Amino acid sequence: MSSQQGDLLLPIKLSIQIQDILYSIKNMGYILLRHFKGDNLNKKRAIQLVILGILLLVVCFAIPKVICHYQTKQYARKVLDQYIAIYGFPSNKITVQKMYAPMDVAEAYRKEIHIKGNKEDYYVFTYYTDRKKVDLTGVIEGGEWLDPKDHRYKSLPYQPSKKFLKMYYNQ
Repeated sequence: MSSQQGDLLLPIKLSIQIQDILYSIKNMGYILLRHFKGDNLNKKRAIQLVILGILLLVVCFAIPKVICHYQTKQYARKVLDQYIAIYGFPSNKITVQKMYAPMDVAEAYRKEIHIKGNKEDYYVFTYYTDRKKVDLTGVIEGGEWLDPKDHRYKSLPYQPSKKFLKMYYNQ
């Protein structure tokens, strides 16, 4: 079996594993209920143990996912800050730096740089976690997104340094 076929079967394998876990939980519940049959107090205790088992499984799956998300976000922030520092913005002219995960692009983080006295034009740095690359876009007149190669990008107040361009185009 080729690597590509193995990748295609991964969701099926995960689905089978999840079904096995749910089947095990169900059997654990039946065993506990059979063991405590007849006594209502013990049945309640068995149900509580099953619920506790389910909660533990959910927590065991969720915590690593949350930790991974925050580590990725911190790394993206570090990379974006590095690119922003090299770009050459004067620190006293930056008013807003907001970072967010865009809804239109999966596996990415964006950081917007707004300049004092210029509400319509700003810069957007996007870090793609799957490609490990940073993309730069300039936004002019409050809505038109421009690539640095576009001739209208020159209308933005600050242009990238040579060091930034070298780093940007060699990623």
